[in-house]
Amino acid sequence: MSTAKATQTTTTAAAAAKAHETIDRIAVHAEKAEENIRTKAGEVDDSVKAQYAQAKVKGQQACDAVSTYVKENPMTSLGIAFGAGVLLTALLRRK
Repeated sequence: MSTAKATQTTTTAAAAAKAHETIDRIAVHAEKAEENIRTKAGEVDDSVKAQYAQAKVKGQQACDAVSTYVKENPMTSLGIAFGAGVLLTALLRRK
């Protein structure tokens, strides 16, 4: 093998080795990033589920309060509903 050919092979092998090292370092960083993303996604999922449960409870409490008010004050509730309907109709007709 000629000296030029041997030098080229050595240079190519060194470049390939350097590329493999770089790819291995990138793979380690990518693995850590993926792990962090999965951890954060799990935290966000837990947070959203907790907020949903809290909103569901508050919504049920609001429905119960309205239901109780309507049972205790049927005529007032009817008047409020009628007034809201008239107001909504007036607003929608203006468009």
